[in-house]
Amino acid sequence: FASRRLTRTLMDLVAASLEIAQGNFEVKVNAKSRDEVGLLAGTFNHMTSDVLRLLTELRQANRELENYSKNLERMVAERTAEIQEKNRLLDAILNSLGQGFFIIGPEGRCAPVYSKACVALLGGPPADLPITEVLKVKPEEAENFDFWVKNLFEEPIPFESLIELGVAEFNPGGQKFITLEY
Repeated sequence: FASRRLTRTLMDLVAASLEIAQGNFEVKVNAKSRDEVGLLAGTFNHMTSDVLRLLTELRQANRELENYSKNLERMVAERTAEIQEKNRLLDAILNSLGQGFFIIGPEGRCAPVYSKACVALLGGPPADLPITEVLKVKPEEAENFDFWVKNLFEEPIPFESLIELGVAEFNPGGQKFITLEY
Protein backbone atom coordinates (compact mmCIF):
# COMPACT_ATOMS: atom_id res chain seq x y z
CA PHE A 1 0.00 0.00 0.00
CA ALA A 2 2.75 2.42 0.95
CA SER A 3 4.68 1.54 -2.16
CA ARG A 4 1.65 2.19 -4.40
CA ARG A 5 0.90 5.45 -2.65
CA LEU A 6 4.53 6.58 -3.05
CA THR A 7 4.59 5.44 -6.67
CA ARG A 8 1.27 7.15 -7.43
CA THR A 9 2.48 10.50 -6.01
CA LEU A 10 5.77 10.24 -7.90
CA MET A 11 3.90 9.37 -11.13
CA ASP A 12 1.63 12.38 -10.48
CA LEU A 13 4.76 14.53 -10.15
CA VAL A 14 6.14 13.15 -13.42
CA ALA A 15 2.81 13.75 -15.17
CA ALA A 16 2.61 17.29 -13.75
CA SER A 17 6.19 17.97 -14.88
CA LEU A 18 5.22 16.92 -18.41
CA GLU A 19 2.19 19.23 -18.25
CA ILE A 20 4.45 22.10 -17.23
CA ALA A 21 6.81 21.26 -20.09
CA GLN A 22 3.76 21.63 -22.38
CA GLY A 23 3.07 25.11 -20.92
CA ASN A 24 0.33 24.28 -18.42
CA PHE A 25 1.47 25.95 -15.20
CA GLU A 26 -1.89 25.54 -13.49
CA VAL A 27 -1.35 21.83 -12.83
CA LYS A 28 -1.34 20.71 -9.18
CA VAL A 29 -0.21 17.49 -7.53
CA ASN A 30 -2.17 15.84 -4.73
CA ALA A 31 -0.03 16.39 -1.64
CA LYS A 32 -1.98 14.67 1.13
CA SER A 33 0.81 12.70 2.75
CA ARG A 34 3.07 14.29 5.35
CA ASP A 35 6.21 12.41 4.40
CA GLU A 36 9.10 13.46 2.13
CA VAL A 37 7.09 12.74 -1.04
CA GLY A 38 4.20 14.83 0.27
CA LEU A 39 6.66 17.61 1.07
CA LEU A 40 8.07 17.31 -2.45
CA ALA A 41 4.56 17.49 -3.93
CA GLY A 42 3.72 20.54 -1.80
CA THR A 43 6.95 22.26 -2.82
CA PHE A 44 6.19 21.42 -6.45
CA ASN A 45 2.72 22.99 -6.14
CA HIS A 46 4.19 26.09 -4.50
CA MET A 47 6.79 26.36 -7.28
CA THR A 48 4.17 26.08 -10.01
CA SER A 49 2.04 28.75 -8.28
CA ASP A 50 5.05 31.09 -8.18
CA VAL A 51 5.89 30.37 -11.81
CA LEU A 52 2.24 30.99 -12.81
CA ARG A 53 2.23 34.29 -10.90
CA LEU A 54 5.51 35.38 -12.50
CA LEU A 55 4.31 34.31 -15.92
CA THR A 56 1.13 36.36 -15.47
CA GLU A 57 3.20 39.39 -14.44
CA LEU A 58 5.51 38.86 -17.39
CA ARG A 59 2.58 38.67 -19.81
CA GLN A 60 1.14 41.87 -18.34
CA ALA A 61 4.51 43.63 -18.63
CA ASN A 62 4.82 42.39 -22.19
CA ARG A 63 1.36 43.78 -23.06
CA GLU A 64 2.31 47.13 -21.52
CA LEU A 65 5.58 47.14 -23.43
CA GLU A 66 3.81 46.36 -26.71
CA ASN A 67 1.29 49.11 -26.01
CA TYR A 68 4.07 51.57 -25.23
CA SER A 69 5.94 50.49 -28.34
CA LYS A 70 2.88 51.08 -30.50
CA ASN A 71 2.28 54.48 -28.93
CA LEU A 72 5.94 55.50 -28.94
CA GLU A 73 5.95 56.18 -32.66
CA ARG A 74 2.87 58.39 -32.28
CA MET A 75 4.37 60.14 -29.24
CA VAL A 76 7.62 60.83 -31.10
CA ALA A 77 5.68 62.16 -34.10
CA GLU A 78 3.65 64.47 -31.83
CA ARG A 79 6.77 65.73 -30.05
CA THR A 80 8.56 66.26 -33.35
CA ALA A 81 5.60 68.26 -34.65
CA GLU A 82 5.67 70.40 -31.47
CA ILE A 83 9.39 71.06 -31.86
CA GLN A 84 9.00 71.91 -35.54
CA GLU A 85 6.19 74.34 -34.73
CA LYS A 86 8.32 76.00 -32.04
CA ASN A 87 11.24 76.20 -34.45
CA ARG A 88 9.00 77.86 -37.07
CA LEU A 89 7.80 80.34 -34.46
CA LEU A 90 11.35 81.06 -33.31
CA ASP A 91 12.47 81.46 -36.91
CA ALA A 92 9.61 83.89 -37.59
CA ILE A 93 10.44 85.94 -34.49
CA LEU A 94 14.15 85.90 -35.26
CA ASN A 95 13.71 87.03 -38.85
CA SER A 96 11.07 89.67 -38.07
CA LEU A 97 13.53 91.65 -35.96
CA GLY A 98 15.44 93.01 -38.92
CA GLN A 99 18.65 92.61 -36.96
CA GLY A 100 21.51 90.27 -37.49
CA PHE A 101 21.54 87.53 -34.91
CA PHE A 102 23.87 84.54 -34.72
CA ILE A 103 25.33 82.24 -32.10
CA ILE A 104 28.99 81.51 -31.41
CA GLY A 105 30.03 78.12 -30.05
CA PRO A 106 32.87 77.52 -27.56
CA GLU A 107 35.22 76.59 -30.41
CA GLY A 108 34.82 80.10 -31.91
CA ARG A 109 32.63 79.02 -34.85
CA CYS A 110 29.18 80.31 -35.69
CA ALA A 111 26.28 77.90 -35.16
CA PRO A 112 23.82 77.22 -38.00
CA VAL A 113 21.26 79.43 -36.22
CA TYR A 114 21.18 82.97 -37.56
CA SER A 115 18.69 85.55 -38.76
CA LYS A 116 18.19 86.36 -42.44
CA ALA A 117 19.48 89.87 -41.77
CA CYS A 118 22.93 88.35 -41.10
CA VAL A 119 23.24 87.32 -44.73
CA ALA A 120 22.82 90.93 -45.90
CA LEU A 121 24.79 92.52 -43.06
CA LEU A 122 27.71 90.08 -43.11
CA GLY A 123 27.81 89.37 -46.83
CA GLY A 124 26.72 85.74 -46.44
CA PRO A 125 25.52 83.16 -43.95
CA PRO A 126 27.80 82.86 -40.90
CA ALA A 127 27.03 79.18 -40.23
CA ASP A 128 30.10 77.04 -39.45
CA LEU A 129 32.53 79.90 -40.08
CA PRO A 130 35.07 81.14 -37.54
CA ILE A 131 33.80 84.27 -35.81
CA THR A 132 37.04 86.07 -36.70
CA GLU A 133 36.28 85.46 -40.38
CA VAL A 134 32.63 86.50 -40.07
CA LEU A 135 33.53 89.74 -38.29
CA LYS A 136 36.57 90.25 -40.51
CA VAL A 137 38.84 90.63 -37.50
CA LYS A 138 42.27 91.83 -38.57
CA PRO A 139 44.87 89.03 -38.58
CA GLU A 140 46.99 90.80 -35.96
CA GLU A 141 43.95 90.97 -33.64
CA ALA A 142 42.58 87.46 -34.34
CA GLU A 143 44.62 85.70 -31.64
CA ASN A 144 43.41 88.07 -28.93
CA PHE A 145 39.84 87.80 -30.18
CA ASP A 146 39.98 83.97 -30.15
CA PHE A 147 41.35 84.15 -26.59
CA TRP A 148 38.45 86.42 -25.64
CA VAL A 149 35.88 83.99 -27.14
CA LYS A 150 37.50 81.06 -25.29
CA ASN A 151 37.21 82.96 -22.02
CA LEU A 152 33.54 83.73 -22.67
CA PHE A 153 32.80 80.02 -22.34
CA GLU A 154 35.27 79.19 -19.60
CA GLU A 155 34.05 82.16 -17.53
CA PRO A 156 37.20 82.87 -15.50
CA ILE A 157 35.63 86.27 -14.90
CA PRO A 158 31.94 87.23 -15.09
CA PHE A 159 30.39 87.42 -18.56
CA GLU A 160 29.37 91.05 -18.04
CA SER A 161 33.01 92.02 -17.49
CA LEU A 162 34.21 90.10 -20.54
CA ILE A 163 31.67 91.81 -22.83
CA GLU A 164 33.47 95.11 -22.28
CA LEU A 165 36.65 93.57 -23.69
CA GLY A 166 35.02 92.28 -26.89
CA VAL A 167 34.75 93.89 -30.30
CA ALA A 168 31.95 96.46 -30.13
CA GLU A 169 31.95 97.66 -33.74
CA PHE A 170 33.36 96.68 -37.06
CA ASN A 171 33.38 98.02 -40.57
CA PRO A 172 33.55 95.12 -43.05
CA GLY A 173 35.08 96.28 -46.29
CA GLY A 174 34.55 99.94 -45.43
CA GLN A 175 30.96 99.83 -46.71
CA LYS A 176 29.01 99.20 -43.51
CA PHE A 177 29.38 100.11 -39.91
CA ILE A 178 28.02 97.41 -37.60
CA THR A 179 27.55 97.60 -33.84
CA LEU A 180 27.78 94.33 -31.92
CA GLU A 181 25.78 93.45 -28.83
CA TYR A 182 26.46 90.39 -26.73
